[in-house]
Amino acid sequence: MKGLRRSLSLLLVPLLVALLAVPAAAAPQKEKTNEDHAAWFALDPVLQTTDAAEVTITGKVAGNFDMQVVNGAAVQTFVAKGQFSVTIPLVPGVNTIQFSGSNGQGRTVGQTVSITRLGGNNGGGPTDPTDPTLPATQLYLEVGQNTLVADGVSTMTVRVFVLDENGDTVTTYTQPITVESSNPSAIAVPSSVTPQNGTAAITLRAGMVPEPSTITVSAPGLGSAEATLTPAPQLAGRLHMTASSGTLQLGGGTPGILTLQLKDSNGVDVFQMVGVLYVQLTSSNKSVAYFGQNQSTITVTMQSPTSTVPIYGGAVSGSATISGTAIRSDGQAIPVDVVTVITAP
Repeated sequence: MKGLRRSLSLLLVPLLVALLAVPAAAAPQKEKTNEDHAAWFALDPVLQTTDAAEVTITGKVAGNFDMQVVNGAAVQTFVAKGQFSVTIPLVPGVNTIQFSGSNGQGRTVGQTVSITRLGGNNGGGPTDPTDPTLPATQLYLEVGQNTLVADGVSTMTVRVFVLDENGDTVTTYTQPITVESSNPSAIAVPSSVTPQNGTAAITLRAGMVPEPSTITVSAPGLGSAEATLTPAPQLAGRLHMTASSGTLQLGGGTPGILTLQLKDSNGVDVFQMVGVLYVQLTSSNKSVAYFGQNQSTITVTMQSPTSTVPIYGGAVSGSATISGTAIRSDGQAIPVDVVTVITAP
């Protein structure tokens, strides 16, 4: 019997050691769900349809997020911390509103909502095409993002809709619609447009003055609709420099003239200054060409879009390069054209 017990002990010990060597099962990993996202960002419920021209959407975030809201061509940005609200203009028909944001630490959030503004139907006529079209009673002026710059050449397009009493587009209306600008020096408009399928595009052209202008559309029996636009001022994007004469008189005498003209980033002449421009011009060889008092450099503070600087021929014949630097009042540097002048007897 003792031998039997001893044999069983010898068999059980390796088995027990093997069982203890088996690793414990790992705890199951919790899968990320939409609830994790909702803990960081959530919009409160919104109406799916409305007849209002704008809607205020509220929500919440955990932490600070730089948010962007896009509805067609309209874009808004704001900083959200905890509870937030944002008011969004609506256009007739379906508005697909996209929220996106980042907290700067690698976490991004986003959500899209769809809201239908009753009225307009995107130019598609009454909601129920089997119903007879109601007579036109009103106008609606749709303005997207303002991209006008007061440079005298920039344009943007807005649309006018002919609507019935329910806010649906009246596709049969074809009478001219009058267009007026309260400040033609800021925004020029055509005198009238004729709608097709209940809508017409209006091309606006910027003037040279960054001032507000109210655009009004009207038609007999339909009243009027209006929107106020303010063209953005031109920002200096480059300093164009030219010399009145490529040849200067040897040993001084009558100076040549350097003309400085501000241009925007599109190469269009700037018509109205924003702030001032600090300019420093340098001659590569003051023995050939110099500024007053035999200086190789000169500093100019431009307070208007155009300025002139005299330059003199030196005692040595040859050529000199005139270059420069230019800093806007907001600290932004802009490029300066380079010119070459020649001094000869």
